[in-house]
Amino acid sequence: MVLPGGVWNGGDLDRGFRFHEVTGALELGFEEAVQQERSVPARVTRALAVALESVGGCDADELSVRELSVADRQFLMRHLACHLHSEREWHSALCPSCKAVFDVRLRPSELPIKPPGEGYPFVTVPTRFGQLRFRVPTGADQECIAGLEDETRAVPVLLQRLLVDYQDNPTALEFSGEDVAAIESAIESVAPELVVWVPTECPECKTEMRVEIDPYACLQSGRQGLLREVHRLASAYHWSERDIMEMPRDRRRRYLALVEEARGMMH
Repeated sequence: MVLPGGVWNGGDLDRGFRFHEVTGALELGFEEAVQQERSVPARVTRALAVALESVGGCDADELSVRELSVADRQFLMRHLACHLHSEREWHSALCPSCKAVFDVRLRPSELPIKPPGEGYPFVTVPTRFGQLRFRVPTGADQECIAGLEDETRAVPVLLQRLLVDYQDNPTALEFSGEDVAAIESAIESVAPELVVWVPTECPECKTEMRVEIDPYACLQSGRQGLLREVHRLASAYHWSERDIMEMPRDRRRRYLALVEEARGMMH
């Protein structure tokens, strides 16, 4: 698998990535990371920094994860959910007409992805200030916007951040509504995009609707199951927490099965 967009290394794009092997330490580190941040963009950054071994040809850390495009971060979170847990195939939907609740079966990892356009991650747009060059938004931009107290400043601040190769003070630029629309359209034309909803039909009243697919759904998982597993293995084998946490998850689960098997033989 490769990233939809990739990391710009000055002359080309590196689209490679690799997750760490799933161990207890990774699972617990992921859970603690996402609980320490308030905004969703910050939680995504912390989670990916913990889970990724490398991205874009370099060792992964919070800085490199922040610089990934929004689509790349959504793609990684979707596949991190598969890496940490089995992929969720059933998704609940609420009909807006008859209020019926029903389930829709689909695999988010198999949904289509709009590829990046020519010139990604940059685009040149004609504005009232002349031809200006912009880049696609990143996780760092999302974190910045999420931290603004005045929401009306979100678009101006974002456009100032996305402007590249501009020698003067970007805060002096006041883009018109036409400029903003042109910039947004141009960026959308080159930015990769994940499908975040699918059309469906209510089985009760046949109303056409859509099911939302949250790319950040795995941020809602809990860690109590992991701690119980550690407790059971420590009690049975007297191993340290560190030794259990560093064990690959599949091996940990096999030992747990042996513990349960031994208990069954004793009854």
